[in-house]
Amino acid sequence: MNAYLMLIVLIILLVLVISNLCLNPLSKTSWSEPLFVQRSIGVGITINLKNRLGWWIYMIVSVALVILLAMVLLDKS
Repeated sequence: MNAYLMLIVLIILLVLVISNLCLNPLSKTSWSEPLFVQRSIGVGITINLKNRLGWWIYMIVSVALVILLAMVLLDKS
């Protein structure tokens, strides 16, 4: 059971990292448009990822949330 939970968490983490790399403000693509960013983050959190600091904050927060979720799920099992 724990192995499945860890696998799910790893997949979520991979998706977050890949999406963050796509939203990297250093890449001059439409991915870094604020409208898309606001939609992708959701939950009413709007960070302009064209700002490098905002991008790093988003990275750290998303990774921290995944780790927190993993700890909660592993405690329940």
